[in-house]
Amino acid sequence: MQDLAPRDIVARALTAEYQAGHQIFLDLREVQDFETHSPQITQLIDRHQIPFRQNNLIPVRPGAHFMMGGIATDQTGATSLPGLYAVGEAACTGVHGANRLASNSLLECVVFSHQVAQEIADLPDETKTTTPISQKLADKFTLPDKAALQTRAWAALVIQRSPTEIEEFLTWLAQFDFQSLPAHYSLT
Repeated sequence: MQDLAPRDIVARALTAEYQAGHQIFLDLREVQDFETHSPQITQLIDRHQIPFRQNNLIPVRPGAHFMMGGIATDQTGATSLPGLYAVGEAACTGVHGANRLASNSLLECVVFSHQVAQEIADLPDETKTTTPISQKLADKFTLPDKAALQTRAWAALVIQRSPTEIEEFLTWLAQFDFQSLPAHYSLT
């Protein structure tokens, strides 16, 4: 599939090459007027003193775009919890695999939000009643150190991941009581 492969497949292939000691480049030799068409990228490259004008190659490295798709849903947006639906970046619909392109995720929001709305509208009225959620707050709570959380998440949840690493991360994370933070707790 080469250039047309999904981003997660390309990222894994680039990671393997990088880990094998190879430098990876974006080849600009076929791009006409790159500096004119991409002035912000050109400024960034210049700021980092990358001599791309000599060989028309920009060194690249795969990275984590962002986390997404954590809530498993079916094709109607329904989760395993009755009455709970997820759409867009939060949902894992299976449509885009381990990664997706930006415009596709927007399109997915439009399509699946319509399907979720229709699914909810078609529910019998007795299933549409709401039940208040208990607001039991913990007197004491602990959160992981931000740097430790970032380090562990980067190791377990990015480009090359395995079920074992993910399970170890979730086991480590389970020691922290972050499910019932007091309402006045600051996120900063």
